[in-house]
Formats: sequence, structure tokens, C-alpha cells
Amino acid sequence: MQPFHAVVKNGRLTLDAPSDLPDGQVVVLLPLEELMSAVEDADDDGELAIGFVPYVPQHEFRKPKAITAASLIDELKSL
Repeated sequence: MQPFHAVVKNGRLTLDAPSDLPDGQVVVLLPLEELMSAVEDADDDGELAIGFVPYVPQHEFRKPKAITAASLIDELKSL
């Protein structure tokens, strides 16, 4: 997969070209300066020290439903 290139305009990221990503796809954004700094600070094995906490919007989670152990076992057996 090719990286996406975007520019910040009025506080929003604007891709240079259309993407074929599906609606709702979550992507991780990393400023180029942070990536270059991480490359310079890489350890001897070439491991990058990039830390981020993925943001997952709350609306993507469904409310849990109560199920019985028997129905769970039946569902697992059907797989």
C-alpha cells in the first residue's frame, strides 16, 4: 500500500488525491517530522520508537448483549 499524502488546510487534513478507502476506515496519522525524528533515533536493530494510542470512535462499539453459556458454545461449534 502506498502512503497517503495530505496537507493541513484550515485545521483539516486534505488528501492530495482521492483514496479508495471505505467509509469509516480508521487511519493512523503521523507528522513527517515525528517520523524522521524516530528514524534518526532508531536503535541498533533499526527498531523505531514511535508511540501512539489509536483513537477508536465510541460509535463503532455495539452494546453488549447477554447470552447464555450454552448459546456461546453452540455458536463456537458452528464455526
